[in-house]
Amino acid sequence: MPTIDLRFPMRLPTLAPLGLIVLTIAEPMLPASAQYIYDDGTDVAMRRDNGLSAAQRDELFRARRSWKQSNFDRRVGILRSEQRCINRAADADASRICRQDKNRARQQLRSEYLAEINPVRRRVGLPPLEMRRKR
Repeated sequence: MPTIDLRFPMRLPTLAPLGLIVLTIAEPMLPASAQYIYDDGTDVAMRRDNGLSAAQRDELFRARRSWKQSNFDRRVGILRSEQRCINRAADADASRICRQDKNRARQQLRSEYLAEINPVRRRVGLPPLEMRRKR
């Protein structure tokens, strides 16, 4: 039977919130969420492109960099718009609408990215990327 040292009493109410925080932090992130937070998956695509020559990799890199530079403000705008929407949201339904609006904007941006990057991918001998399927 375990013994309890009463010299340093612990109050359970102070541990309960900590336990919730630990559980929240330890909860795994969905792949789509991780991709949204960290980037658009370009690093995965670049690993697949390792079989290309240096010139082909360079052409693909320049196309990706150009697109990211020219669309940076739009990507930031989507995040800011979502933040404003969430700040105004009064309930879960309003929050859901914010998420849907953000997803539509990102989907539009993704389709424009594919329209620009796929011709370059074809030129260097890679298959075109496709829109992600809905879950």
